[in-house]
Amino acid sequence: MFDADAPSSKLAMEQFGQNVVRARLLKIAICRTPSRADAEDLMAAALMRILDPDDRPWNPARGAFVGHFALVMRQTWDEDRRRVAHERTVSEADLDTPIEPASSDPPADEEHVRRITFAGWMAALDDVLAEIGDKHPRARQLVDVSLQGFDEVADQARLMGCTVREVQSARKILEYHAPKALARRLEQEERDRKARRAADEKRERTRP
Repeated sequence: MFDADAPSSKLAMEQFGQNVVRARLLKIAICRTPSRADAEDLMAAALMRILDPDDRPWNPARGAFVGHFALVMRQTWDEDRRRVAHERTVSEADLDTPIEPASSDPPADEEHVRRITFAGWMAALDDVLAEIGDKHPRARQLVDVSLQGFDEVADQARLMGCTVREVQSARKILEYHAPKALARRLEQEERDRKARRAADEKRERTRP
């Protein structure tokens, strides 16, 4: 289960919050998936697992964050494809239709609707900004600067027109609020995913 306060989750969010890290992970995901949208979905699904201390949490002592994230993405992608192939086979068997060999094609679009979307990360940032309101204007500035691709503290301070210490304070504010907001988003999207799946299963059972 998601735990934004777990030590491993906090460490992971510190790494994932860096634009340069997300850019590297996106390149890795794109190499494995058929489209950028699928790659972003895969990143989000892997992040959900890494933020679960009982699933695939990151331990810095056992390797770099990017390497661990890439491994989780590979496992998630492979598991998802096997699951989809199995569900497709079972569904065809229930309909008493000839069963075709499992396809090597990527999962159908409807399967990706069931995943946690990468947009959840950006939505979480919106949640954080709404939560802190106007109490921390430097934090708002830091988000804007970071989204432009500037990760170095010195560059951020220069663009924000403030001191390095102020940037560091703003970072601490975001590091406190962001994991909680993201966890709430991920949990909500997971509940929505389960609800959609339950609705789909109900429709299948009542289909003439």
